[in-house]
Amino acid sequence: MPTWRALAPRSTSSGRSASPEQHRLGEEGGVLGDEIQAIKAGILEIADVLVVNKADREGADRSVRHLISMLELRGHDAVPVEIVKTVATDGGGIDDLVAAIDRHRARVAQSSRRRDRRAEALLGEVLLDRLRRAAAAAIAARPDLVEQVASRETDPYSAADALAASLSAVLK
Repeated sequence: MPTWRALAPRSTSSGRSASPEQHRLGEEGGVLGDEIQAIKAGILEIADVLVVNKADREGADRSVRHLISMLELRGHDAVPVEIVKTVATDGGGIDDLVAAIDRHRARVAQSSRRRDRRAEALLGEVLLDRLRRAAAAAIAARPDLVEQVASRETDPYSAADALAASLSAVLK
């Protein structure tokens, strides 16, 4: 039977999803045993970094190969998960583990920035669409201003200022 443990450097309360600051590590004790149990346990679905401990023992490389095979079953659009081999008794692989966690943090931060930029762009598009519709309605409601600009009685900037003032009152 595999000795899987989910490790979270920052713990979460039961039933709550992990925040972006939390990184989930799945640890396997070197000899994989029943891979199906690991899948059922959801370790491969929640882990950000997989750790094969006891990497100095026979079977560790096989465990890594099995993990890679199972991760490939998730599909090409799945979030990447690194596999790091460690030896807890002598600290082997700990630097690699720290580096993997740092890379995961960087991916999360990059993804968060990308998500924020997409949200800002979407918000800008929606706002501009609403402003265009409000501007069109304001222009339609003031045919006198349109005529004054057309006949050059007033310049378009002064007319736009008048319309913007009326829009400002409507938008508040």
